[in-house]
Amino acid sequence: MNDLTLPLSGLSSVGGKAVVARFDGGMLSSNGGVLALAEVEKRLRVADRLARCIDDPRCPDQIVHSVADMIGFRMKMIAAGYEDGNDANRLAAIRPSRWPRMRCLRVGIWPHSRR
Repeated sequence: MNDLTLPLSGLSSVGGKAVVARFDGGMLSSNGGVLALAEVEKRLRVADRLARCIDDPRCPDQIVHSVADMIGFRMKMIAAGYEDGNDANRLAAIRPSRWPRMRCLRVGIWPHSRR
């Protein structure tokens, strides 16, 4: 039987490269869930909405990452399989070019990756 699977369209580019998601990879595994979540987050601004519900007592002139940035990063960590959160510092040290999944996690939280 030949199943026709259409690609998932409408995904934003990552690092200037087009993103194409297909569902005909058989036993092939990928990090597509993180890409899909990043796209949903970008469009629906879930982290921003949640952040507006949280009072941030930090001194504004010392803030590096907003509450929304931290919530978005945490959501992507969970989707990438790091649900216990104890790998955040190690993951932050990995260059995105060496591990594509990191590019998805970093978009929007590290200053050098902001658009």
